[in-house]
Amino acid sequence: ATEEIKQNCRRATRLSALAAAFRAIAAMASARRLGSLFGLPGLGRAADCEVLARAASSRCRALAARVVSAHRAGTAQSARQVVAALDGLSATVCSVLDPLELARSVHPEREFAAAADAAYALLAEDLHHLNTSSELHAAVKAAIEKGACTLSTDEQQLARAFLAEFEQDGAHLEGSSRHQLQVRRVCAAARRGRAGLICLSVCTSLFLCLIPGVT
Repeated sequence: ATEEIKQNCRRATRLSALAAAFRAIAAMASARRLGSLFGLPGLGRAADCEVLARAASSRCRALAARVVSAHRAGTAQSARQVVAALDGLSATVCSVLDPLELARSVHPEREFAAAADAAYALLAEDLHHLNTSSELHAAVKAAIEKGACTLSTDEQQLARAFLAEFEQDGAHLEGSSRHQLQVRRVCAAARRGRAGLICLSVCTSLFLCLIPGVT
């Protein structure tokens, strides 16, 4: 009787696992139809990966340009505009890179996983140099120093978090020193199997993007 109970338990466990697998497949099929795989609107087919990565990259360029423009304007609202644009930039990249990371790691279709991996690398390539941007570093540093009366407590904390991430990656260093630090970090990331991705954000580090005139 004891052995029969054990067999019944094992059978029930297998059936439960099989049911869970079918539910996961059904959920993925539903998300594919709705175009929101892994919680990313617009992601339903393999080809969508590159489209979404390029759209995020374009959005990041616009937000980074906004940071630079606000900093150069030097108005009373510049500090808040700088922090808001960096926060939006961070959220934009997080919303795309995180689902692509998941898709390339767990999607059962090889073509889809490969497309997600390529899109992930594409977006990373556009971003990984910018975590050492001296101009974006200068913008957030000025926002902290000059925006004490305009930034809320939360905005000040966010700005300091951005500044700390910039300086961790050497954005405050001279050009050659920044380059050497960047090379070391890329090599270290590659050794850890991260394909050389170095990006920042509040949720996965601070994300920066390449725009003309930002060094």
